[in-house]
Amino acid sequence: ARHGAVGANPVRDAVSFRQRGTVEVRALTVDEVARLRRAIRDDKAAVRVGLPDLIDVLLGTGLRIGEAVALQWEDVHLDVDPPTLDVTGTVVQTKGAGLIRHGHPKSSRGRRRLILPTFAVEVLLRLAEEATTPLVFPSEAGTLRDPSNVRAQWRRARGREGLRGFDWVSPHTFRKSVATLLSVDDIQRAAGQLGHVSSAMTERHYVMRTHEGPDVRAVLDAFGIDTGDAETDADGADISG
Repeated sequence: ARHGAVGANPVRDAVSFRQRGTVEVRALTVDEVARLRRAIRDDKAAVRVGLPDLIDVLLGTGLRIGEAVALQWEDVHLDVDPPTLDVTGTVVQTKGAGLIRHGHPKSSRGRRRLILPTFAVEVLLRLAEEATTPLVFPSEAGTLRDPSNVRAQWRRARGREGLRGFDWVSPHTFRKSVATLLSVDDIQRAAGQLGHVSSAMTERHYVMRTHEGPDVRAVLDAFGIDTGDAETDADGADISG
């Protein structure tokens, strides 16, 4: 409706329903990401289909799968300081037409420019030297890459020996991991990186909570005091006689 494809917005007239509970967000820690990246680069089948490079860009940006496979080299700016990429579209599967690249991302704030970390820049520089199509992550045939195929390739990879401990991880987990890391100091920064209109969505659905208790060491240390056999009153005075 926003782009004039239909005359009305059917979602506006839909009946809302009450969500029963909230699924707790799970994201990768920094140490887990390091182990996963080492394991995926040792997986020859994953390397053959370009999974390690794609995962590095997902971890360096927080992009959705559809946004990542929609990246074109004209969206990537590696010769500027700082290096950036523009999120300008997404790849979707449509009935009848198959895979198409929409010239706009999923949400109204989805069109955004992201500053790239060093490890993502290194990946993109190498891929740029090898590029034979306008797409950053094309299929083996040089055409649009199907997000569903990427998910299937990842499921097969995580089932192999080197990645057995990551069977709970989906491509969307990388996006949640980016949000969780960025939210430590500023939830708005995480929302902006992911292209969310509201930081409330980011906080509720993308940030893993550690449920850290308060610093009450000074109070709890009372339990560690060895009072011996002396009897004391409430103020600590010796009343043992």
